[in-house]
Amino acid sequence: MVLVLAACSHHAATPEVREQGDIETLGQPVSVSRIWSTALAPNRRGGWNLILQTYEYQSDVAVEFVVLDLETGRFTIDDGPVGAYANSNYQIAEQLRASNGRIFFAELDNRLAYYDPADEHVHQLPPILDAKGGDKMLFRLVFGPDGKLYAGTQSNGLPTIVSIDPGTLRVRVLGKVGEHRLSYSYAYYLAVDLPWIYVAVGEDPWELVALDTNSGKSTVLATRDGNGFMQLDSRAEGVVATLIAALRTSSQQVERVALVDGVLRPQQPASGHARERSLAPKSSPLRDAPELDLAHAVPDSRGFGHVRWRLRGGQWSDATFQVKHTSPIAIDSLTALPDGSVLGSVRQYHGFFRYSPTTSKLEALGEFKLSGGPRLVIGDHVYFSGYPNAPLWMFDASRAWDVANPKLLGAFSAAGTHYAYFLRSADNRHVFYAGRRERDGFGTGIGSYDIATGEFMGLHDGLDAIDPRGLELYGDRLVLSGEVRRGLTEKDAALFVFDPQLHQLDRLEVRPGLRNTGELFHSEARDVALGVVHGTNGISVYRYDLANKRLLAWRDVASKDGPVTSDPQDHSLWMMSERSLIKLDPITLQTTYEKRLPENANADDVLLRVGDRIYWGAGSELRSIRISY
Repeated sequence: MVLVLAACSHHAATPEVREQGDIETLGQPVSVSRIWSTALAPNRRGGWNLILQTYEYQSDVAVEFVVLDLETGRFTIDDGPVGAYANSNYQIAEQLRASNGRIFFAELDNRLAYYDPADEHVHQLPPILDAKGGDKMLFRLVFGPDGKLYAGTQSNGLPTIVSIDPGTLRVRVLGKVGEHRLSYSYAYYLAVDLPWIYVAVGEDPWELVALDTNSGKSTVLATRDGNGFMQLDSRAEGVVATLIAALRTSSQQVERVALVDGVLRPQQPASGHARERSLAPKSSPLRDAPELDLAHAVPDSRGFGHVRWRLRGGQWSDATFQVKHTSPIAIDSLTALPDGSVLGSVRQYHGFFRYSPTTSKLEALGEFKLSGGPRLVIGDHVYFSGYPNAPLWMFDASRAWDVANPKLLGAFSAAGTHYAYFLRSADNRHVFYAGRRERDGFGTGIGSYDIATGEFMGLHDGLDAIDPRGLELYGDRLVLSGEVRRGLTEKDAALFVFDPQLHQLDRLEVRPGLRNTGELFHSEARDVALGVVHGTNGISVYRYDLANKRLLAWRDVASKDGPVTSDPQDHSLWMMSERSLIKLDPITLQTTYEKRLPENANADDVLLRVGDRIYWGAGSELRSIRISY
């Protein structure tokens, strides 16, 4: 690690390097394999096969398709390419079942797999598109009235539309859709009214496109900017599009139009439509399917997954399978609980764990329908949010973790965000929130939750240029920090100040040309914000006087980025950079303690200061560093 001299008035002093204190590895809380997609299919024996795709994200092992006969408990495994995880939008209820019984799975890198009821195995097709064209995955797939499967991609450029014949498996590229893209894009919704395919291309701008499958020509029929949204519905009278501008704002506008012969027309009542015909997809929907309980289906550290099932009105039965590959899962949050234990979570929907220092017990709490996100402790209650769609959950830490605890309280829908980043509270009556928008807009949204009334508030007006990097309460000021979105060169980062009712009071420039105002922490003074800026050049720390609107000090601390935590007692900052643990004084910004680590820390590791310990989420391992100085 390299320590850099202060940029403001303070002079850097050489820290005292001490080796006291033990670093103890407490264990790997969770080792599993994620289930990406599920399907059900009747088999030739009069029973049912459950199909699951398992793969741990970013691991170097093969994708596995499990085909489990629920009645006999026998199963087979078909391997797929490493990294080719399936589009998780398609599960049992939405699965793509062709009229010939084949079930299709869209996978990363423009791949397509299918389950064939003739041999009860899953087969892989070669990539159906060249990745050089910017396409990443088939994102939206629908069956047309002709029985073919029509699909549109997620792309770094313009999405591509293709058709797949479920019988011959012939793929036909129909064309590109959209014109003006500011970032990656999706064929977000598709509607098939041959020879036309209508596509809602998102997300910035939103473009409603008509694609002529005979000529390959596409036409943009309507546009909404990144604060809009579009949706398509196929009805007996034809395709109807809903076009939204200024989504979730006071000036929101909604327009519904009919799509006929490749043009946009005012919507007409169903009874008055001159071209009524069936647009129903020709597919093979499920009938009389068994009821499933997949609460314990995710393979555990030994690869075992457990399924409960029953036919309508029957008794529950159990079936077990075992995959070949599992992986330890990286820790993404650590939270101190009132009883001295630590609540942690791991990535990719793999749930929570709890560690007790008094008993040294490390307990995995199981899968959870949430990925990433912030945590907030108020009394015995832990509030947490995450991806997708920023829901708010509450866990009573004085009670056992079970099906009723945590409890879903609602979501920060009015903030318009998809990714949750921060939860804060100052009065223990309100929870304040900030997150990042995606799919129906860009930038940041903020919100609040009233614990007593259960009321949610939120907005994103004026915050589309930044992604959230910090949120903190300083007295009655709610301060939001952000990083200017890539591609926006005309704006500098700032601190945005709100009152508790989310009215913006001020926009404070920290430093000219600054693109990121960083994480926010408390200092010793009510009106002084402590900011930590992470970047490719390492870690910088600053003090900012909110009352007098001026930068008090700035210091470049480390040349390599790493995790940071704050001591709740003295507000000192503890951070890791490469192989050093560093303590920083919140007033002088001077390094006062440094400890050598056994290996490099990563920027996405997690730290938590509790008493005389720092808990370290080092990838998938939970470690404890005892501090003595």
